[in-house]
Amino acid sequence: MKIRTFEYFVKETLLSLKRNGLMSFASVTTVALSLLILGMFLVMVLNLNNMASALESQVQISVYLKDNLSDVEMREVGTRITKLPGVTQVNFVSKDEALERFKERLGEQQGILSALGETNPLPNAFEVKVDKPERVKPMADAIGQFKGVENTKFGQEVVEQLFT
Repeated sequence: MKIRTFEYFVKETLLSLKRNGLMSFASVTTVALSLLILGMFLVMVLNLNNMASALESQVQISVYLKDNLSDVEMREVGTRITKLPGVTQVNFVSKDEALERFKERLGEQQGILSALGETNPLPNAFEVKVDKPERVKPMADAIGQFKGVENTKFGQEVVEQLFT
């Protein structure tokens, strides 16, 4: 393209902007608002996807054991859980450790626990992480059938809402 042709286009553009100032302002504003809305929507979608991925990776199954189990029986349950396909991590949480975690969560309201005295009502438990969030519910159901397991919890409401 020749320089004269480029000068002509620039000159005509400026002249057109001068003649139709209000229409030019309206079209530039419309394009800018459209890009702004598109950008905000894109940022929101990316953040929601990132948050959903983070929540999916944090889903774990809490396996509560019966109180009358011996150490050998507890280790046996842990071994059976570890051997299940898809299990990536198994952590044992003793009654005492669970009570300490609970106290930390209560913060300044730890005085509530003084009513318990020296008794610890919390059960021994395992925290189980799986490789895929889709496996959480079937895995929790399977572990719940093991001898010595009292109950399993996995934040069912959160998991179901993630998948919807």
